[in-house]
Amino acid sequence: MTPAIEVARTAEQTPPQQSPSGPTASVGPGGENEAAQKEAIRERAAGAASGDPASPQPYDPADEDFQDPIVTKGDVTVYRPTATDSGLIVPVTVRNRGKETAFYDVALEVTGPGGFDAALRIRIRGAGLDPNATWPTELTATDPGKPVPAKPAITVVKIDKRAYGTE
Repeated sequence: MTPAIEVARTAEQTPPQQSPSGPTASVGPGGENEAAQKEAIRERAAGAASGDPASPQPYDPADEDFQDPIVTKGDVTVYRPTATDSGLIVPVTVRNRGKETAFYDVALEVTGPGGFDAALRIRIRGAGLDPNATWPTELTATDPGKPVPAKPAITVVKIDKRAYGTE
């Protein structure tokens, strides 16, 4: 007999413990515990956040980084990048314009004079992106040893969108 089986049998053979306030609630369907579980679910739902989608960074529509779209393709919008000493900060939003929650794989290419060439990728997984929800993010494009372009060319190379539950 293995120890795991012994533990399982011991748990099955142990009678419910009395608490100082009385017997424990039943665990099966229709018992007091089911009512408590439903109440807990209701309380969690009432106390839950507003339902706004989680995002990598707080999204402020007034943020100047998200004001000047330069490329829009399908559910993806790319905004004017900002050059830094080491790369380009590229603001991007993905908005699910469909009717079902979806997962995304998005590939972008950033090129510029002097041979600058960087690939950027956005992957939205977890619970996916709900219909009409927006996922804003800022990606950093780098190409070591190449000059950071003042006016890069940004191309949406791929948008792979799959309905939730198909993954």
